[in-house]
Amino acid sequence: MRKWSSRVLGWSLCLFLSNYVFIAVAFGAMPLCTDDAGVVEKGKYELELGYDITSDEQVSNISFKHGITDRMDIGISLPLQVKPLEEDIFCPSGIGMKFMLVKDMVSFSFTNELGTSDYVLNGIFSKGLGLIGLHFNLGYEYAGDSGEKGEISYSGAFEFPVKKVDIVGEILNEEGILLGGRIHIKDCIALDTGYNIKNKLLTIGLHYEF
Repeated sequence: MRKWSSRVLGWSLCLFLSNYVFIAVAFGAMPLCTDDAGVVEKGKYELELGYDITSDEQVSNISFKHGITDRMDIGISLPLQVKPLEEDIFCPSGIGMKFMLVKDMVSFSFTNELGTSDYVLNGIFSKGLGLIGLHFNLGYEYAGDSGEKGEISYSGAFEFPVKKVDIVGEILNEEGILLGGRIHIKDCIALDTGYNIKNKLLTIGLHYEF
């Protein structure tokens, strides 16, 4: 009974992170889950490695994006359960596309969980106010395989650069508040960390563009 409960708990976290982390973070700017309107430059690639820690669970996430055109990129994400260790460590993976409608201001993204009919549609608006960057998301999450009705999701985030460090924060629908930072090692490499106060979730990550 305990083994079965542990497996259910592990898969529940994987499902949560594949939506909460992959759908947002992998397609946004880590450690934020709120997406920004920008896309990966045409012909370029973006690799992100994330690690999420709670008191009971640890899940890593690998995401990879490629700029298809000046206004579109495509990406894939693979979450892996690290703790507790199960026979099958792979969580549901996903693939997503983002289309930029107004340069660096208005975008639209679509994300699908591979092998299912579950998807997320997300509208993205970004605006700069002086040094502060603001991002707002309004989405629709559909979980067809579970038989549940679709849900509206929303979030807002800010980024405040101080030399090579970005101070970031966001409000996530019903998932609480995240505060964190991002340090730029080079123009193409950044390290980040954030903490979700409500879920007591610590996230750390690496962002690499090439």
